[in-house]
Amino acid sequence: EEDRTEMHRAAATWLESKGDADVGLIAKHADAGEDFERAARLYAKATRQALTSGAHLETALDLAQRGLGCGPQDDLRAELLLAVAKARIPLGRLEDGVRAATEAGELADAASDMWAEAQCLAATALIESGRSAEGDERVTLALSPTATHSVSPVTRVKLMAARVRGWVDLGRPKEALKLADEALLLARESGSTEALVRVLDARLFALMKLADPSEVVANGPSVIDIAETAGEVVLATRARLNTASSMNLLGLFEEARWLLDRALGDSRDRRMRILEGFALNNLGLTEARLGLVDRGIEMQREAGRAADDTGAARLRIHARVYEALLLLWRIAQARADGHDTHDASDLAAAEG
Repeated sequence: EEDRTEMHRAAATWLESKGDADVGLIAKHADAGEDFERAARLYAKATRQALTSGAHLETALDLAQRGLGCGPQDDLRAELLLAVAKARIPLGRLEDGVRAATEAGELADAASDMWAEAQCLAATALIESGRSAEGDERVTLALSPTATHSVSPVTRVKLMAARVRGWVDLGRPKEALKLADEALLLARESGSTEALVRVLDARLFALMKLADPSEVVANGPSVIDIAETAGEVVLATRARLNTASSMNLLGLFEEARWLLDRALGDSRDRRMRILEGFALNNLGLTEARLGLVDRGIEMQREAGRAADDTGAARLRIHARVYEALLLLWRIAQARADGHDTHDASDLAAAEG
């Protein structure tokens, strides 16, 4: 057993010296060789690569959790916890994401960039779970004058983007759009593609609540392209959903269906459960408007199950409302055709 441990440690040393591209493999050898400090550092590097290269979120999560299992201390532990939060949130594990981000913030130096990133991730998960006021408190703390002097422009933009989405949910869409425009200027000054795509995503969301849907449809494709170029699969998928939702409002159902089919496929492939729910929610309406009302109703029910699984508050409301509307639509169609085919369960579901 001792020989095997030494063999793994030697393999890790040799692979690292050769510059092997598979950092995760090197980390696993160091881990098996009980070189835990080096293994944790390598797992953190492998996790960063996974999160920025479009790898499956579950791959990044596994690497980060392996790194945490090596017992890293302080900043390295905080970095791995941030990676865990970044993966868990789009996977639909919102409460787990809040816990990981909160612990990372407690480990990081107060008002540091890592601390601010932790507040941003916790706020993102809180807003998605319907606790927008609590999420905005986290952002307010991180954007306070005592904190911003040591927070990078990129992290500041991320915080502002999170606040934009929270303000929309809090019924402040005009203020949200104004803040998004301020963040957009800062993102462009920073030269960071990551910052730019974050704020463009948030701005598109605010536009949906205020502007003519044609403006969202006009802006959506460029957001999708920038997100895909940056390897931001989550944001590219979300931009497709927002653009398709506005296409539905304009009666562009075939065009919306094409975008939503892609969004549904990507979200299922990468286990992005909340985005899968929103894809089903929007696609259900598209299918109903194209004459497939029963299929649309079933998609709303699937979206509702995704909301219940993840605790995504906005998704839960949209799925239940759309399901009720489509049930009422089906009842109205049956009556118009002279077929009173609904039953008590249809009426109960529609009224609920």
